[in-house]
Amino acid sequence: MNTVRALKSIIKPKVFERLHFHPDLDSLKKVIRPDLLPVDFGGDGLSLQELEDAQEEKYRKNQDLFDRIDEIKVDESLRPQKLEDSDFLGYYGNFKKLDID
Repeated sequence: MNTVRALKSIIKPKVFERLHFHPDLDSLKKVIRPDLLPVDFGGDGLSLQELEDAQEEKYRKNQDLFDRIDEIKVDESLRPQKLEDSDFLGYYGNFKKLDID
């Protein structure tokens, strides 16, 4: 429980209220179905190692997608120039100059 107290001191109260701590695996199994829990935690699901291997395989399988995403950049030459002052739009980004009839 020292870990819980340490977390409580550094986490915002609203966030801390959303966390649930279980004293043992039996109380955890009352909240989470055993087929969703890894075998390592007394469940019927895959082991943590099997889950890690499956996730790593997904990353490897989609590596080309991740590489393409890393290469995406904004073309700043297409960005419109800032308007200093305009009779029609007012100052750039300022909506206070609205004439409503």
